Amino acid sequence: MAELYNSSITTRLIDPVFERAKFRSEFRLNPDTCYLSSLRLLNCGISSTPAQKLNGLVGSYGCIKSIQLYDGNQLLDQLLEASIYNGWKNVNHDNDTNLSLNRYTVSNDLGYVASGNQDVQTDGSYPKDDIKVRTQAPNNTTDNKSWLALNDCLPFLRAALTLPTNVYRSLRLVINWKNANELKNMVQEDITHTLSTYEECVLVADEFNPSETRDKIMGNYNGVSYRPVEHDSVDLPAITGVTGTKAQSNSNMVKGFNGKMLHKLLMVQTPTDSSTWVSGNANLGYADQGSKSLYKSNYQVRINGANKLTRTGWSGHNQRLGELVDTYGEVNVLMGQNETFLAEGNNYIDNGASIMGQLDYTGLDIQERVDELIVEVDRTGVEGDDSLNQRIRLNLFGEVDKQVVMRTDGRYNVIYS
Repeated sequence: MAELYNSSITTRLIDPVFERAKFRSEFRLNPDTCYLSSLRLLNCGISSTPAQKLNGLVGSYGCIKSIQLYDGNQLLDQLLEASIYNGWKNVNHDNDTNLSLNRYTVSNDLGYVASGNQDVQTDGSYPKDDIKVRTQAPNNTTDNKSWLALNDCLPFLRAALTLPTNVYRSLRLVINWKNANELKNMVQEDITHTLSTYEECVLVADEFNPSETRDKIMGNYNGVSYRPVEHDSVDLPAITGVTGTKAQSNSNMVKGFNGKMLHKLLMVQTPTDSSTWVSGNANLGYADQGSKSLYKSNYQVRINGANKLTRTGWSGHNQRLGELVDTYGEVNVLMGQNETFLAEGNNYIDNGASIMGQLDYTGLDIQERVDELIVEVDRTGVEGDDSLNQRIRLNLFGEVDKQVVMRTDGRYNVIYS
């Protein structure tokens, strides 16, 4: 453990008590002290021999399968399907942030510029130019390691501000890494390369030095209210026997949010047929980490017996994109990335064919306590198009209310509120 000091905070670099590549790392914090909740994970990433570019959506974050924060055996917060959710979080930025910052810290391919031949002829006309929207990425290879702000993944940390370990006496952070087979979808050029996660991760934690301030924080801790991101999923079955086109209706009851106050709901349409994104040994586009756009799709969400969406639901891709922005803020999505097809897309977007239709997220502002949640997704299969006909895993991420409630004896309960 290394230490860097200032007058009131000691920044500690904490090595894992257990670490194994392609499996798990566990970090533990000391009892009877107090930390800031701004925990960071350093040196996480994917090793490929030989080196190659990472998945353009998730970058280095594709190495993480799930994250849990425990106090002993008490689960405080967790993020399941972490690479899919972190892929969404990478999209949930404006273009400038991805272009100037996240390309370097995450090693992804988001953030775009328009470039090409912009010369004007003497008669005032433009020549037939090659102006396209392009990714302006750094050396996005597996030589890059990333750092991860854990409060972006665990809302408990974002809400808590401080972590008094006289209350949480056995705080431990568990990172579950993806195995070699799961890492195949996290690279671009050759899935047959030798792939692994690194065994060099370090947890950075800012600890209060002994002081009156630290004693007051530890003695007057009153718990915390937070909104963990919980996960559930349902499947849209493959559409078979398609001649021309074939409509499919799906109505699924989702039980993972029952009895909870649900604030926001994100739906991610994860493809499952690797033949639709693997060409030779290379992964096309974002593999199975984005959200696959469906043909002639329509969405309705029913909560406690009442439709959440007006009339028959949402059928417009850009209608859902507008609601997604209203609910979650800016998204870094190019034209056509939330559509099944963009005519002549390669004429406007560099490598457009491989990334079209891969960022079709649906986001809803719910603000209701759930007793029953039904999600209806209708779509249409197309003859000969396996990418539109395949089985889709509908991953649902919901923000719910949770609390740590202190008891008179100094212990606490974790409850849904």
